[in-house]
Amino acid sequence: MSLTRLHLKEIRDQFLKGDYSGPTRIHGQDMPGLAELKAAAPGQIAITYTDIKGGAELSYKTANAALVSALHRWFDAQLSDHGKDAMAGHIGHAGVGDIKKP
Repeated sequence: MSLTRLHLKEIRDQFLKGDYSGPTRIHGQDMPGLAELKAAAPGQIAITYTDIKGGAELSYKTANAALVSALHRWFDAQLSDHGKDAMAGHIGHAGVGDIKKP
């Protein structure tokens, strides 16, 4: 559990800096939505870390509709690549995206 929490904290810090090199190494450059996420300006996507029972989760929020779409496509690709180990948690609202990645 502590390794999961540490990993998600590190991912959050990297993503907030626009560093998506981890997913790129694992899933490749052509992962759906990744190019748009990498091109986002700092601060366009808020990412919040939260401890939860049994681990942690990252919540993504943006008011940019194109980035909401990119996040959903990216998470769908993550779910597809990670199979049974991944958990869906998409929540979207008319151009404002609240998306959780447990």
